[in-house]
Amino acid sequence: PDPKPHGRNRKILKECALRDHVRRYAGYEPITAPSEKLNITPETGWHPHLDSPDLMLVVDYGHFVPASCISMFKHAWNIHPSLLPKYRGPSPIASVILNQERETGVSLMELDPKSFDAGGVIAQEKMDIPERSTHSQLAKKLATLSADMLYKILSTSVSLPSGEPQDLSQGSKTCMVSRDDARIDWENWDSEHILRVQRAIGHKYPLFTYMNGSKVQLLQVEPSTRSPTFTTAGTIMVDLEARQSRDKPKHGELEYGTITCKDGKCIKVPYFKADSRKMINWRDFQNGHLYNRSHLTFASTS
Repeated sequence: PDPKPHGRNRKILKECALRDHVRRYAGYEPITAPSEKLNITPETGWHPHLDSPDLMLVVDYGHFVPASCISMFKHAWNIHPSLLPKYRGPSPIASVILNQERETGVSLMELDPKSFDAGGVIAQEKMDIPERSTHSQLAKKLATLSADMLYKILSTSVSLPSGEPQDLSQGSKTCMVSRDDARIDWENWDSEHILRVQRAIGHKYPLFTYMNGSKVQLLQVEPSTRSPTFTTAGTIMVDLEARQSRDKPKHGELEYGTITCKDGKCIKVPYFKADSRKMINWRDFQNGHLYNRSHLTFASTS
């Protein structure tokens, strides 16, 4: 993106690090990103500085690259964080976590002018998925894996390679993750599924449920070894000892609300966010919302 002016004199104090890096080491002026204000689009307002450049590399772009743009280059590549043809589409990392896959990887492929993630596969690298990986942790590992793969190809190939066609009939396609995917279905989700959803999409959409028709976010959910006092899924138990105690928890020590799940196990929640207000801890939540009550049952819908 273009650097933005700051302060009373509207000076540009610091440029985008990537823009500065490209100018310093690649030796040319970076191309301005597409902008609605300037009416610049990849189809009409963008042109490479060189005639017929060798390679265009697309990473985490999220938009369709038109054929008119692809045709400007001798090769047009894309890096996708799955082992194609499995998990094509916008949410491969979340999908492998939700589906409890033990292995994933990255694919280097040719851009297809007609369909997402359908081009020929040039190279792939596999990796085992560490147990209980979050989306952010797995994305970081896959980014490193893809960078190493790309460096190896570009540094060892005499000429840029072409890809092998995918058998799309053997693949699968992912969907865009939405905010509603984080809504806990107490009647159908067991404790493990709730934790998987948090690991898969919690970085973007926190888990939420409903209390008296109002939305409540459950933050930093963890598994609990505590046995449930109530059998109804979605029931949170009041901690009378914490309520009555005037002693504050020690620095770094968390207090948790315990919620019963469908499978008879519990999850524990240290922080809550109700009615779009600020995040509060468990003690403040129960003092504010469960006063003079022994328990409260959350609902899956409003």
